[in-house]
Amino acid sequence: MMDALKLSGKKILLLTGKTETNVYKSGRNISKVSVMEASKASTYDILNNQILVLQQTAVMLLQKTFSEKEEKAVN
Repeated sequence: MMDALKLSGKKILLLTGKTETNVYKSGRNISKVSVMEASKASTYDILNNQILVLQQTAVMLLQKTFSEKEEKAVN
């Protein structure tokens, strides 16, 4: 799959929306792939990878997190 997507050899971060034990266990067996919950990812984690893969639930979680931070900054 990694070859088909031309991702072999690239540093990849997969963000999940919640704890996904099976995804984590599978990801740790693939070289240069990290798996973590979106709520635990730092800016460094995101920027220190070449490819960012997000589950739909992770996208929704990040949108919610950043919209709350934006609202606090405006107030």
